[in-house]
Amino acid sequence: MRRFISSLILLAGLGPAYAAPAEGSAVAALGDMKRQFETAIKETLRQGSAEVKALQKKYSEGLDRLESDLQDQGELKHLIILRDEKRRFLNAPEIPDDAVVSEPEALHGLQTAWQEQMTTQHLARTSRILDAGAKYMRQLSALQKKLVAQMNAAGVEAVKAEKDRLLDDNFIREALASKSAATEMAPVKVACYAPGKEPPVAPNTLHALQLNYASSELKAAAYYFSLTASLYSKVQQVNPDDETKSSLLLIPRITLTSKNNEMPERCKLVLEYFSRRAGDGSGAYRRDVAEHMLLPKLMRSQTVVFDGDGVPLAFHATTRKTASGETKGGREFYGLIISLFTADGKLLFQQCTPSSLIKECTNALPGA
Repeated sequence: MRRFISSLILLAGLGPAYAAPAEGSAVAALGDMKRQFETAIKETLRQGSAEVKALQKKYSEGLDRLESDLQDQGELKHLIILRDEKRRFLNAPEIPDDAVVSEPEALHGLQTAWQEQMTTQHLARTSRILDAGAKYMRQLSALQKKLVAQMNAAGVEAVKAEKDRLLDDNFIREALASKSAATEMAPVKVACYAPGKEPPVAPNTLHALQLNYASSELKAAAYYFSLTASLYSKVQQVNPDDETKSSLLLIPRITLTSKNNEMPERCKLVLEYFSRRAGDGSGAYRRDVAEHMLLPKLMRSQTVVFDGDGVPLAFHATTRKTASGETKGGREFYGLIISLFTADGKLLFQQCTPSSLIKECTNALPGA
């Protein structure tokens, strides 16, 4: 991840050092193309910088939420680990692999989700840079052919020189190398199974979810994709000092079919988990975390089944015995937003449950 952020800084600092073209109408056209290319690059870098800052802010907010929950639970060991991570991230706002912790599991989930989100954003950013370079090269090629037909030798030579500079420039070469590294390092963590081959769960514990389309426009995606979701539970942790205290992990099981077209590789399914305070009937809820899962390529009519990781901290309820009876604490499951994005962040499909979460749905790739 350090390499990805460094690459952004490097890209921002470098620029295509193109020579000022000679005079003439042909070179005026060349100058216009060059300005359009440079404007596209500058805008991409500006957006990239804003995206990195937004991800850093969201990660810090996630740490704050986790700290509040750990304080409520009195988890001193995990609070110390979290405090050290907050200090580390404040001094160096990135998450290299050697900074990823194994516990608490909720912190591990925040860190790995942030890494995957940074990888995805970096890949989309470098793709936009290379798309702008490819467009510029096509424009140069078309202009060169036009000048050849006009027998404008000076103009042809100016365009050839510009094409050579574009191919040799470290700006484009670094983007190519960075995209290759991001593609190679992005982990594919989802274990997919053919229907009927997925890991078994205890009888009567798989509960189907009623999913709602986020908008009428997205209903058209039903022609290309079919998705169903269910939940099953696992006891994540039992407190040996208090048998009435336990954490319940709710795990989503997804069945996805690419119906009338192939689904390209490296699409990402994003699960946004929402919870509420246990026993709270006020309708208040919060978004806890988004889980990002890279999917394999699906052939037409192919169906796969896979499980999400779930987020232990977001889905547990603690029952405590008191003098007046039992009280319920902690947080419990409220709902889920399920979104499918292409590798470059284009929304393909989106559903949610319950329908009250429709207002939380957006076309943007969510952060962790």
